[in-house]
Amino acid sequence: MPPPQEINGYENANWSSFQMFFQGWILRQQHYLEQLLTSANRPEEELSTLVSQVLSHYQQYYEAKSMMIRQDVYVVFTPPWFSPFERTFLWIAGFKPGLAFKILNNSVRDSLSEDQKERVRELMAETRVAEKELSDELARVQESIVAPPIVDMARLMHHNN
Repeated sequence: MPPPQEINGYENANWSSFQMFFQGWILRQQHYLEQLLTSANRPEEELSTLVSQVLSHYQQYYEAKSMMIRQDVYVVFTPPWFSPFERTFLWIAGFKPGLAFKILNNSVRDSLSEDQKERVRELMAETRVAEKELSDELARVQESIVAPPIVDMARLMHHNN
C-alpha cells in the first residue's frame, strides 16, 4: 500500500488514487469538451453517442467520488482537491462546517454515548463561535469593498444636486 499523501493539510491513503483518477478525468473532460465544441455539423446519431459518452464520463466521476467519500466522509466538507480560494466559495455559498453537525444529528444521534454527545456539543459550540468570527470578517471585507464606491456615488449625486 502506498504511503498516504498530504494535500492542503489533508492526509488520506485513498486521496492518492482519487487524485490520479481525477487528473485523467480532467484530461478526458477536456477531450469531450473539444469534441462537443466542434460537433455542430455532425449527424444526430454521432451527437447522441457523444452525449452518452459525456454522461458516462460524469457518472464515472461521481462513482469514484462516492467510493472515496464512503471511506472518509470528511472529504465532502473540505475537498482536498480544492484550493483555499475554491474553498472560500463553499463558505460564501453557505456550506459551512456546522452543516456536518446537522447531518450527524440526523444520522447517528441515538447511537452516541453520553460522553460522545457532550463532546459533539462542545465542538458544535466551538464551531459556531469560529463560524461567527469568519462570517463577521467576511462581512467586514465585503463592506470595505462595497462601501467606497457607494460613498463616491453619494458624493457625486450630492455635488450634482
